[in-house]
Amino acid sequence: MENPHRSTRHLRASLSDDRVFDNQTDRLKGKEPCTSAPGSSRPAVRRTRRRPRSSPPPGIAADVDCVLRFGIVQDREPEPRVSARGVVAALALLAGPGLTACSSPPPAPPRQPVGVETSVSTGYYPVRGTTTAAIFSAIDANGLVETSGQRAVGMTSVEWKLTSGDVDVRAVPCVFPSLTVMLHLVVMLPRHETPDDLPADLRGRWERFVARVAAHEQRHVDIYREGAKAMKARLEATRTAVSCADLEKAINAEWRAQQADIERAQVEFHAVDETTARSEREALQARLDGTRARLEPVDADIRRLDAELADLRRQVDAGRADLVAQHNALNGQRRALAEEYNRLVADANGLIDALNWARW
Repeated sequence: MENPHRSTRHLRASLSDDRVFDNQTDRLKGKEPCTSAPGSSRPAVRRTRRRPRSSPPPGIAADVDCVLRFGIVQDREPEPRVSARGVVAALALLAGPGLTACSSPPPAPPRQPVGVETSVSTGYYPVRGTTTAAIFSAIDANGLVETSGQRAVGMTSVEWKLTSGDVDVRAVPCVFPSLTVMLHLVVMLPRHETPDDLPADLRGRWERFVARVAAHEQRHVDIYREGAKAMKARLEATRTAVSCADLEKAINAEWRAQQADIERAQVEFHAVDETTARSEREALQARLDGTRARLEPVDADIRRLDAELADLRRQVDAGRADLVAQHNALNGQRRALAEEYNRLVADANGLIDALNWARW
């Protein structure tokens, strides 16, 4: 959420999966490596050759399989709820259009459905204080900070990764037999260290506030999960192509397009949520302004009556007993107005507190 707490979604890369390869080429003694065709502009990749189970007799070349595996890691730094939000997919595109030293093309391997693996974890940062001011001071001191420097009450971080199984680059058509979209989410929320110490009314406000922050971050999580399912559907349609180069381009394009769709959904959610929050704040501010406007004439009347009462007291003290009745009547009016004033002050203080809690 914004104004001032906007959720930021971090994307961090991980290269721990052994199917994400670097740009190296393995060589087997006495044989040429599988390479990209001359003039290919795509990144070099590691292609491994599988040795036969038993070594061939001297002078007889062993048949080899040209195999590659590929992985995509999505990485993004924190953005300034929302919000700040371009996603750039870092793709390791691994197959070459032309190969040497490979046997004749085998049949395309069977495909498996695209897999989706998601995980969501929740972390907390501590909040202290038994007043509204103290609580928000603790949030400012211990809470989250976006890269823009803006404070955030809640935050959702995300890590994307796309992995595949072995790909036989000789097969025609080229097929990625398996693809897995991996989505890892971490949600950070505030948690009061001693909620039992809060006054009853303040504790209720705190619980409603935290519930709203959690619901906001949950919507970010839902958008990412929905995006992962949409990514699966996109990739299911891009599993086979005449050449591995064309297939990689298609996967790259679908990956980037879906990431852009996810970002648009996050931005749209932030816009709607901020509009709702702004409307609530404006309504509370209008009520507060109205209460303050009603306080001013009441306060003026009290001041006027105080002056009249002081004058009457002076006259009573001088011995004018006939003014006692007037004094008592005015004193009763003053007491009634004071009660109305105190009620309005209490209403105003309640609205001020509500406005403070509506900042999210």
